[in-house]
Amino acid sequence: MWSVGCIFAELLGMMKESAPTYLDRKPLFPGKSCFPLSPDRHARIQANGFPVTKDDQLAVIFEILGTPEENDVAFVTDTKATTYLKSFSYIPRMDLSKKYAGATPDAIDLLNKMLQINPYFRIPVKDALDHPCFAKIRKE
Repeated sequence: MWSVGCIFAELLGMMKESAPTYLDRKPLFPGKSCFPLSPDRHARIQANGFPVTKDDQLAVIFEILGTPEENDVAFVTDTKATTYLKSFSYIPRMDLSKKYAGATPDAIDLLNKMLQINPYFRIPVKDALDHPCFAKIRKE
């Protein structure tokens, strides 16, 4: 569902109201590195010892979705991973209706439900297909 949400966001980003020209279109989360799998070797070190850059994949995601709250990362069991997640400074969730000005409120609602950090909080496939966003095109 996360991947479908990312693709859906790119489709919403192709609307003229969201991106006036094709040059303005880009992926929702264009990260370039990801600690610990592919850390940026030129990254500065934060006080807690983790390398962080603005292009780090999680930093890019958190700029849009906000930093996760405790219940968002409750499914993570690795201690180092939870420590890393807690190392990010607070960022509020972006209002996606401002990023995708041409999208309907139903489309924004569906996108928000798809792009939940915690996979247990994401909308299930059946509920996504039954979402009001698709009411005009759905055939039972």
